Amino acid sequence: MRMRYLLCTISIFVAITLISTASISLADSPKPPRATIRTDTLRDPLFGIEYHPSEVHFESAPDSINKCKSLHSDRRILFLFGKVVKGNTTFYLVDGWQEVSLNGHDEGTRYFEAQSDQGIIVVVSPDGCHDIGAGYAWSPEERERRMAEKYGITEDVVSSLIDDAIKTEVQAFGGKKELLQRIDGAIRDGLVLPPLIQRRLGVLRK
Repeated sequence: MRMRYLLCTISIFVAITLISTASISLADSPKPPRATIRTDTLRDPLFGIEYHPSEVHFESAPDSINKCKSLHSDRRILFLFGKVVKGNTTFYLVDGWQEVSLNGHDEGTRYFEAQSDQGIIVVVSPDGCHDIGAGYAWSPEERERRMAEKYGITEDVVSSLIDDAIKTEVQAFGGKKELLQRIDGAIRDGLVLPPLIQRRLGVLRK
């Protein structure tokens, strides 16, 4: 009788152990990766040129921009268009995709759309990180430009950042002629550029 009781107790213990082990294994097992869907096209932050990232390649934005709390997220996929260093501060012009939530869609899929602004200027210094929509920096409105200047994005920084972005785009789009053709096509389609960008476009045409 005691032997039967002992065997029964051991069987119950083994069964509980197996169930617990299985539960731990299931809890520790990695979740299947979520599918990712992105828009086929993006627009560059200077001229609003529509392009396919699979065909026109830009360098990924540096990890240093993750110091900005608003950018420290896996909800963005950003590319680098321009970079300027002034003293101990680095200014980046970035743009790309941003994750969006769509009602009624599969929760196991992540959806990314093009950002709706004219890119982002990220300011990284030993004191921290700030970011602001690039449209403020080349706006014709003085009030908006002052908002950018609060982060050190002064006229000389804006000029250098645009110069570097143009060089980057000339290379990415296959040359000056090819870039201008794309810009002219966008203008024919109704693109309206800020006055500052129009002036730099005039310089590019020379």
